[in-house]
Amino acid sequence: MNKSIMIWDEKVAQDYVSWENSEPGQFALARKKSLLLSICAPWLTRKASVLEVGCGTGYFLQVLQEAGLDVTGVDFSPPMLNRARGRVGSRVDLHLGNAEYLQFETNGYDYVLLLNVLEFCRNPGDALEEAFRIAKKGVLVNFLNRHSCYYLARRLGGHPRCSLDILYAKAHYWSWPEMRRFLNLKIGQYPIKFGSVLPGPPCTWKDKTFCRSLNSRIYPLPWGAQCAARLTFCRTIPLTPIFAWKREPQLNYPKTNTLTSDCFDIPSCPAGIRIRPSAWSMVFNNPDFPIKGTAVGKPSSENSRRTRT
Repeated sequence: MNKSIMIWDEKVAQDYVSWENSEPGQFALARKKSLLLSICAPWLTRKASVLEVGCGTGYFLQVLQEAGLDVTGVDFSPPMLNRARGRVGSRVDLHLGNAEYLQFETNGYDYVLLLNVLEFCRNPGDALEEAFRIAKKGVLVNFLNRHSCYYLARRLGGHPRCSLDILYAKAHYWSWPEMRRFLNLKIGQYPIKFGSVLPGPPCTWKDKTFCRSLNSRIYPLPWGAQCAARLTFCRTIPLTPIFAWKREPQLNYPKTNTLTSDCFDIPSCPAGIRIRPSAWSMVFNNPDFPIKGTAVGKPSSENSRRTRT
């Protein structure tokens, strides 16, 4: 692993913006956006707080902010932060800082995102431990895949053509088995959701029919250049669905006026959650539970006579 300091100066920032505006750059960012939104789908709730470490020019800060999240960005490079400020304005809080020594409170954010950060860190373990300390509910790690056509194209591409190529030549590319062992070592064993995009070489990153069909799909295996792993620290406890009226209750038994289970519309449970039918029957068939009294609707003749007297 290269331990040298990665310097994202003004020249690198200019080259990165030029790549963003190129056809391969726009295509790759669009595919990466679809990957992150798919992997982070359970996190996309209104006003959830998210810290993006290594926010760069603010492309994904804008994506997350438009999704309704409360977003904060931090980056080590002042030129990149200046471009992020020009993109998101005052809608997002931006901070200058090192991913390995973050000045944020423990459990200060719901989620922390590391998007192509560990490849360029001197001590990636410290950066991951800092993200784990700050995140309350989960961490997402996005990394460049060593077992991909993109990596081979980088290695066989010859002499670097710009400062951005020189920087990426010094980066540490991860394999998925290596990253998984690294996550288990530094964070622990938590449920992981994984995906990858862009399995083709950079020459196929175009909006053409064949290239689009090859690179647009999200793969569950580590075939693509961009991989993402979502670690969830806590599970949302499913609550018992609130009963809703499906129809007005009728007095099937005028003497008891007992409400039956077919008077309620029980919503379907979330995927993966099963409630035994016996759990509902314990409620509705329990003789100590029936709700008795005059129900909504036309009262029975017996209740009318009792009311008049």
